[in-house]
Amino acid sequence: MLEDLGAFYDLLPQLMEGRGMEQPGRYHRYGVLQHNLMVCAATPPVPALRLAGLLHDVAKPRCFYLTGGKMHGHDLAGEALCRRMLARLRLDNRTVDHVALLVGRHMFDLDGSARESTCRKRFAGWGFDFVRELILLREADVVGSGMGGSLYTAKKWR
Repeated sequence: MLEDLGAFYDLLPQLMEGRGMEQPGRYHRYGVLQHNLMVCAATPPVPALRLAGLLHDVAKPRCFYLTGGKMHGHDLAGEALCRRMLARLRLDNRTVDHVALLVGRHMFDLDGSARESTCRKRFAGWGFDFVRELILLREADVVGSGMGGSLYTAKKWR
């Protein structure tokens, strides 16, 4: 409905850059925008977590064009982009920081190859509540891919 009304273009134009942009079929059934919407829908109904789900891959289109067809680094680029987007919407600084950090960390240990000691160090620095939300975001990302992928890393982290 927001898209039909043109509200997405006004509120979150960077999100709309993913409209019609396909992703590698090995990992995603949906294009970038649809995947972001699916992940948002798959997160628990916690506003900051839903917002992180909506914006977690917002920088993929820009990274694709800047790197000549790759989407590497979209997590860190997305963190910076989220900060600008959410500040423009006048969200409070705490929410901006929280959502941006979730977006910036959502690719950590994607393949589950990080050593347990590495995970422990990172998680201790990030804090229990943040890691719990990062796990929920990872699970939603897998569900929102539409490919029935592995939840191995989320299970490993738990």
